[in-house]
Amino acid sequence: MAEDIEFSGITDAQRRIISYWNSLSEHGLPARRSDIDPGALRNHLADITLIEVDGRGRKRLRIAGSRVRDLLGGEMRGCDVD
Repeated sequence: MAEDIEFSGITDAQRRIISYWNSLSEHGLPARRSDIDPGALRNHLADITLIEVDGRGRKRLRIAGSRVRDLLGGEMRGCDVD
């Protein structure tokens, strides 16, 4: 599933995060929150972005690491993602 998506415009650290995420998927299903080992991502916290999708399909930034905020020019937490 996620392995078929071609990502572009991201950092090497984000590629490593995506690779880790993909390694946790089973039977084509994305990793569950409980599958993720925060210690495995410790070196990449500044590069992590979490997008929350609500029941209506609305997407918003839940977390944006400090390097992501620097790239985007400020705090983006809570902003809609289109």
